[in-house]
Amino acid sequence: MTLDIPAFAAVQPLSKKTGLTEFSDTLDISLLNLDYFVRNRTPGATKFLNVLSGTDEATAKEWYEGVKHFSMPSFVAEAYGDASRTLEGYAFAGINMKDMSCVLNRILDLREDNLLEGKDWIHFLGTGRLQWACFLTAIQRQLRLHDNPNITLSFDAASPFVNTAYGQTYAYNFFEPGKFGYFMDRAFDNQRWKDSEVPAPFGHSPIMSRLTMGDLCPMEAGDLDKNGKAKLAEGQPILDKEGKPKLDSEGNPMLAERDSTSWDTQSYLYYMGHSVFNHITAVQEANRLADVERYREDIDYKHWKKPTKKSSKAQEISPYVPVNIIYFQKFVEDLLDPQNPNPREMISKYKEFLTHISFGGEEDEVDEEVMDTFFEF
Repeated sequence: MTLDIPAFAAVQPLSKKTGLTEFSDTLDISLLNLDYFVRNRTPGATKFLNVLSGTDEATAKEWYEGVKHFSMPSFVAEAYGDASRTLEGYAFAGINMKDMSCVLNRILDLREDNLLEGKDWIHFLGTGRLQWACFLTAIQRQLRLHDNPNITLSFDAASPFVNTAYGQTYAYNFFEPGKFGYFMDRAFDNQRWKDSEVPAPFGHSPIMSRLTMGDLCPMEAGDLDKNGKAKLAEGQPILDKEGKPKLDSEGNPMLAERDSTSWDTQSYLYYMGHSVFNHITAVQEANRLADVERYREDIDYKHWKKPTKKSSKAQEISPYVPVNIIYFQKFVEDLLDPQNPNPREMISKYKEFLTHISFGGEEDEVDEEVMDTFFEF
């Protein structure tokens, strides 16, 4: 990606840290960065994505109009003397990666400006939700059918790594109308497992299936970590860098309140790799189920009604897939059909539905058992 200054950098509480107070500040600096990237890149060596940001529909549209020229071969050829310096794809950020109305409006902008042809990649930043994996698959299929057969929509999620850092791990995936996601809980961390040959749990992943509990928890009290610091058991004195006991404000030795972690660096890598595998297979299974279940019954997004309660399952038709995924599949087919006379009007007409399936929409609720898979950066 090119280096943008996110639009939210000018919004509190971040604006206090960045010193940026206006949306125009973030766009202006991003335009300077785009100029630098295009002017100094080596054509063909790396493909760059033009970042499309914004905090609401108005600023997202203004941002798009400001940066789109760097994705236009004719503009780049005239301004920089070489059309091969044109940016090759897009990264949807800010409101464009979590508000479905904005997502679809940006897609239509790109189509209307003929900026999908030859652009083979659109990446959605920080979009790790399973429902959105299915939504983006539906959009990708229509773009490949009507605009560019080589285009790919991708997304990323930091949760397999961030959760491991907090001692969490993916346990299993669930596919139900009201629960469509990943179950996470505390990972296994106990000094008693050192040298154990007991097989590790969650053997459905090719990483855990090869490990023992001794592999995951290889350290106990007295073992030195990579920095040469000894692991402690509960009740042992805490030592300073010189190996002397640390004292509290009253001069008493400070004692460890709990055992030190039994993990070493490799333990973190094992858990991260397992969680990445779990995340990928969840996305694959979600899309497989969505493809199958769309034919369970004939339903139409035109009949969608806002649920009276967040937990309501009144409209659900599948035991595996939330009905909104099935509604959206048909919705986006109609929306992106080139024969649609007014797709913008269609977005406006079904705004309530699109808001409902967006991040922060009425449906955006996290089960208290799940450590919200999904982080926004």
